[in-house]
Amino acid sequence: MLYAWIFTAAVLLSAGLAIGENLLDMRAAGRPVPAIVADVYDAATLQRQSAYQREEDRLNIVSELCDAAIVLGLFWSGAYAAVAGLSDETMFSSQLVIALHITARTVLMTPLAWYRVMVLEERYGFNRTTPKTFWIDRIRTYLLTLILTAGLTGAFGALHEVLGDWIIAGFFGVAAAGVLIGNLLGPVMLRVGNKLTPLEEGPLRERLTAMLEAHGFRVKDIKIMDASRRTGKANALFIGIGRLKTIVLYDTMKDSYTPDELCAVFAHEMTHGLNRDVARRQLLAMGVPVLMIAAAWLLVRSPGPYLAAGFAGVNYGMAYLALTAFLGLILWIPTAFLAAVSRRGEKRADEGAVREGLGLPLIRALKRLARQNYSTLTPDPLLVKLQATHPPLPERIGAILSAMTRLGQAWDPADLALPPEEKKAEADDRENGASAADAQPPETADCPSEEAEKELSEARTQ
Repeated sequence: MLYAWIFTAAVLLSAGLAIGENLLDMRAAGRPVPAIVADVYDAATLQRQSAYQREEDRLNIVSELCDAAIVLGLFWSGAYAAVAGLSDETMFSSQLVIALHITARTVLMTPLAWYRVMVLEERYGFNRTTPKTFWIDRIRTYLLTLILTAGLTGAFGALHEVLGDWIIAGFFGVAAAGVLIGNLLGPVMLRVGNKLTPLEEGPLRERLTAMLEAHGFRVKDIKIMDASRRTGKANALFIGIGRLKTIVLYDTMKDSYTPDELCAVFAHEMTHGLNRDVARRQLLAMGVPVLMIAAAWLLVRSPGPYLAAGFAGVNYGMAYLALTAFLGLILWIPTAFLAAVSRRGEKRADEGAVREGLGLPLIRALKRLARQNYSTLTPDPLLVKLQATHPPLPERIGAILSAMTRLGQAWDPADLALPPEEKKAEADDRENGASAADAQPPETADCPSEEAEKELSEARTQ
C-alpha cells in the first residue's frame, strides 16, 4: 500500500503546484499597470481583462481538481488493474490502461472543455468555434492523443523488454528521433484541423520577400492560418527546420494590423530563424527526455509497486500515469531554464525587428496583440521566472526602446500608442463579440499621462 500512497501523493502534489500557479496568476490580476503600457486597456477593458483572467484561472483550478479526481478514482477503484487483467500479454494490457485513462479523461473533461470554449471564450468575445467544429476538434484530439501516447508507451515497453537497463540509451535515441521528426513535420501537423494558404501576391508579400532576400534567408512559404474559425485571438509563429521552414500568420492578425505592424511581426519571426532559436531550444530541450527516461526507467525496474496495486506485474500504462504525476514535481527546474532561454531569444528577435527600422510598429503590434488576446500586463514575477516564454510586455517594450536608442533611432512617446479612434473601434468589436449581458461601454483611449511621458522619457535616455 505504500506505493499506492506515494502515487496518490505525487498526483495531489502535482495538482497542488498547478493550482498554486493559478492562484498566483489570479493575485496578479488587477495590479497597477505600468505607465509604459497604460494605453493598452482603457479602464473598462482593463476591468474586463482582469475578470477574464480570474475566471480562466478558476476554471484551470477546477480542471486540475477534476483531472486528479479522475486518475485517483480509477486507481483506487481498481479500474486500471481490472482493465489490465483483461489480457495476459504485457504490452496489450498496458495499452488497455492507456485507452481507459485517455477515454475517461476525454469523456469526463468534455463538459469543462465545452464551458471553456463555448461559454467562457464566448462571454469575452474570443470564440469563433461552432458546436460542429468543437466536436470534430475534440474527437480528433482524442484519437491523436490515444495513438501517440499508446505508440510512445509501446515503444518504451518494447525497448525495455529487449534492452533492460540499457533502455535509457535506447529510448533517448527514439526520443531524439521523435523530436527531429516532430520539427520536420511541424508545418504538416499544423495543417491538421487548420487551413494554411500562401500569403497572396501584393505589396505586403513583396515587402516580406524583400526582407527575406536581404538576409539570404529562405523559407518554404509564408502562410496564413484560418484561426478566425475558432478564435478572435491573434498570433504568429516560426515552425519547421531545413527546407520546411515556414512563417505562419493568423488571419486574425493579417486582417486587422497595418502593413508596418505585420512587417515588424514578420521581422521578429524571421530573426528567430536567422538566430536558429528553434533548433537551439530543441537541442537544449533534449535534456528533458533524458530526465523523463531516467524517471521512467526507475518506475519499471521492479514489479513490486504494480503487484501491490493489483497488477500482474510491471504495467507500462500505469508507469506512464505515474511518470506524468512525478514529472509535475521534477520538471519545474528544466522548464524554468528553457523558459529563460526562450525569453532571451524573444528579446533578440525583437531587436532584429528594430534593426529593420520597425521598432515602433513592433511596439504597436505587441500592444495590439496584448489587447486582442486579453494578455496580462502585470504577471506574477515568480511565474515569469518559472514558466514565461516571453518577457512581460512592459519589460519587452522597454528593451525595444533601449535598442532603438542604442542604434540611434529617434522615437517619440506619442508614436507608441494606437490612435484613440482605432482603440475605440477595437473595444467596440470586443464588446460586440461578447454577450449583451456582459457588455460594458468602452472608453476612448487617452494619450499617455504625464507619468507615462516621464517614464518613457527616462527609457529613451537609457
